Amino acid sequence: MREVWLQAHFLGYISAMKNCFSGKNRRKQSYCLQARSQRGMAVLLLFIIVIVAFCASVVAAAGMVRYCALRQKALVATEGASLALANDLSSIVIEDPNFGYISLSDYAPESGLLIAGDGAPLPVRSINTIVGTARVDLLIARQLNNQEFIRLAEVDAANARAAALRLSRVLREALSDAGSMSKNDPDKLAPARDRKGNPVDLRLHARRLLQDYLKRCGLDSRLQIESVRLSLGSLDGGSGSVTALPQPLALAELKNGKRIGDRYVAFQNVPVGQEDFYFVGVGKQSALVSAPAFKNDDGKIPCSIVRVEASFKLPEEKNSLFGGVKVAACSQPFSLSDCNNPGTLIVSMPDGMPPNLRSLQDFLSDRQLNRETVPVYRACGGDCPVDTGARFVPALDRDGIAQRPTLAGVFARGLYDWIRTAACRPRIDSVARAIGDRLLPDRSGVPIYYLRINGAGNVETTCSRGAEFANQIVHDGQDYVLAAGSISCQDLVWTLAYRDQVRNISASQGGKHGGQLMQLTTAAGTGDGLTEPAVEQVTGSRKSYLKGGLAVEFVVSSPQMPNAL
Repeated sequence: MREVWLQAHFLGYISAMKNCFSGKNRRKQSYCLQARSQRGMAVLLLFIIVIVAFCASVVAAAGMVRYCALRQKALVATEGASLALANDLSSIVIEDPNFGYISLSDYAPESGLLIAGDGAPLPVRSINTIVGTARVDLLIARQLNNQEFIRLAEVDAANARAAALRLSRVLREALSDAGSMSKNDPDKLAPARDRKGNPVDLRLHARRLLQDYLKRCGLDSRLQIESVRLSLGSLDGGSGSVTALPQPLALAELKNGKRIGDRYVAFQNVPVGQEDFYFVGVGKQSALVSAPAFKNDDGKIPCSIVRVEASFKLPEEKNSLFGGVKVAACSQPFSLSDCNNPGTLIVSMPDGMPPNLRSLQDFLSDRQLNRETVPVYRACGGDCPVDTGARFVPALDRDGIAQRPTLAGVFARGLYDWIRTAACRPRIDSVARAIGDRLLPDRSGVPIYYLRINGAGNVETTCSRGAEFANQIVHDGQDYVLAAGSISCQDLVWTLAYRDQVRNISASQGGKHGGQLMQLTTAAGTGDGLTEPAVEQVTGSRKSYLKGGLAVEFVVSSPQMPNAL
């Protein structure tokens, strides 16, 4: 009986255990099924998210591609506009009271608008040529250690700085208010003009260039010009120029390597002593330059770089995250080379050479010549003495005081003005050597010395009996000195006659010839290789610009001789 009870009890226990384990399995299976279902939902959700993200990425990437393509087109259009405006800047010409017509580029005399009172065209000088000329002249003056030379060079250096800033102001004003052109407001500034008298409207030109490019590309409906802003400035770190360095470099006073090859560096000071010299950035042709290096014009140094900033709307991209396109480009203008032929210096001694004056340096350093003062006269009302009504009047300085330099100062002035006609070309050592060397007469014993500066910058001295410039006249607005019996030597007296055709070189102050060289009037005698026939009339381009001409003449003669000038 007891065994039967134990067996029944054991079987009940086993049944209970089976029931227990079977309940746990069911709960476990239910839990596993639930977890498996949740993981499936998570995977599905993740898959959906990935698909959505991928689709969004594709859409965004497509939008980015479209935006980048449109931005590239906008940038190309802006770069083209900046290059065209750089060309426009090089064409703008202004008149300076000290140097005549100036620009960013040199131009030969060919314009029918930029003419002198004689009807002949006048050249346009680049501001870099003017600055470079003043700098090399100051270097020569310091090499000669002549105070009058140094004074004249410092005056030109100050005038060159003023001219550079004046040109920069005109260029800056021509570019100003460009951002308002989309508002169709009237021009507040008089339009700048080129050497042919045509107005140069930079703002209108920039907008037209952008519109034409977009229209040619079929993008005028997808890229709409919102605003355009033009600026003038310089480049941080400097830029290049086309102005050659003075030679030899050992005398050029270049510090801290401020040069690019054999050219001046632009937008950086290249001082000589206490005088500052800044060149503007120009190249042989207009070129794009670094936009991040652009510095806005602050009015302290001359500038030439044009910056074009353009903003465009994207009408077809209304839901785009980018909103619009903003781009900027900078360009450097071009400059043609200076091709004028330097003037001729004549030192004539028809009655022989004074024993104590054997070189040009002697005329600068002689004690007597540094004591004796003489009045300077200026031709007024035409060429003296040939034009009706022409007369000589006392030459006045800037304070209205009659000029009375020393005789040595007259020689210094004449030599300086002659050297200045060669612009940046003169070799410092060659000029110093020519002034210091003795003037040796030829076998005829009647010396007429012709001094010229050739294309390499060297001074060439020839001696001849012939007279290349037979017209003994003084150009309108230019200087003349006649100091009778002013030079004494060994109981002899000598007269100095001096005519300077290039003392005043601007259109407003240089008389009816604008301070241009006196043209060759007759062929020289034998020995100097000149065969050009007489010139009776100016036609076309002024021949003295391309062929040279008389700049300065000194005649040292005995007062008994009637053929002194």
